[in-house]
Amino acid sequence: MLDRRSRPHHSWDLMRALAAVASLTSVAVLVVASAEATPTRDTLLRPGIGAGKVRLGMTFAQVRRAIGRPTRVERREIYRFETYVEYAWGINSSWRVGFHGRTLARSRVVFLQTTRRERTAGGAGVGSTYRKLQDTLGARCYRPRSELRPRPSYSDFVGCYLGKRGDSVTYFPLHRECALPENRYYICPFSHRRYLAHEVWIADPVGQEIKGIHEYPR
Repeated sequence: MLDRRSRPHHSWDLMRALAAVASLTSVAVLVVASAEATPTRDTLLRPGIGAGKVRLGMTFAQVRRAIGRPTRVERREIYRFETYVEYAWGINSSWRVGFHGRTLARSRVVFLQTTRRERTAGGAGVGSTYRKLQDTLGARCYRPRSELRPRPSYSDFVGCYLGKRGDSVTYFPLHRECALPENRYYICPFSHRRYLAHEVWIADPVGQEIKGIHEYPR
């Protein structure tokens, strides 16, 4: 039979054990939440390199293993005596990847475009505002020329660039959204406009020439 004087010590030990279990559970929850919030390698945007499972320099076989069989051919032409073929994946072209080479087996990725919400480790990418791209990635963003006039066009947008001439570049086309309803007779006030990246393009020097990617104020 236990001595009554030992019960308080037993209760205190039990309380300390329960507190330790609760602390470990909290730590585990935080670790899991942090892991879920951090982009994985398959959903990570790497400016000048690639997005998700696709990167510049991959072969057609490697891309097919990574994201599956393409849905259709978007573009085919001869450039510098070699063939450029651009494939699309999905009904809405969530991926568009261009290959350049003498044959398909020997061609390499020179251009990729995606509307998937790929983000960098810092959280910037598709779906971000141009200010987020500037602050996080140091992107160079340009306003459309139409905004420099008294009455901007209805479908204006901006573009943000990363990279330098002669190297791989990353381009974010940004579409304008308005917080207020608008139509052809009502121009959205500047204070209610925001620009969001709806896709990302990544291209090496050859891909830039084929796709006409040039950094200049629009």
